[in-house]
Amino acid sequence: MLVLLVFTASIQVGAQGRSPLLDKVVKSVKKHRPLWYFIPGVCTCPALVSNQLSYAMGGWHLGGVASKRHVSVYVSTVPSVEDAAEWMEDLSQRKVVAGWRRDRYMLGDESYQWSSDDGYSYIYFRKGSVVVEVSGQKRDVQLFAEYTAKQMPAG
Repeated sequence: MLVLLVFTASIQVGAQGRSPLLDKVVKSVKKHRPLWYFIPGVCTCPALVSNQLSYAMGGWHLGGVASKRHVSVYVSTVPSVEDAAEWMEDLSQRKVVAGWRRDRYMLGDESYQWSSDDGYSYIYFRKGSVVVEVSGQKRDVQLFAEYTAKQMPAG
């Protein structure tokens, strides 16, 4: 009698790759803000959204890599609009620690800005099944979040 056992492992897909959205954002920023220098990145951190299908990320530096003005962007594609909305709902319920505040922000389908007392900021927003995190100094984060949202498809 031949017995065949097959073991399979569930692997979370979260590949870093080229992102047409991020490529469009980079082109737009280069055109309108040529002093900002983009460096594509690879994140060894936990996934922004646990069930993301793919992600792309990178950072802008004003004038060059050594600049103290830096903005990071992380674009996460998830399986569905419902998954993105569920993740944002969880984000909206998280406890805000001392020295930080969370405010609604008008961008995409839903968004929040987390700001620290020292001026560092994150904007999280979703549009369709894409979730985006932008981080850096508040004024820069707002600018780059807007650039990113404008490059996202309508609907």
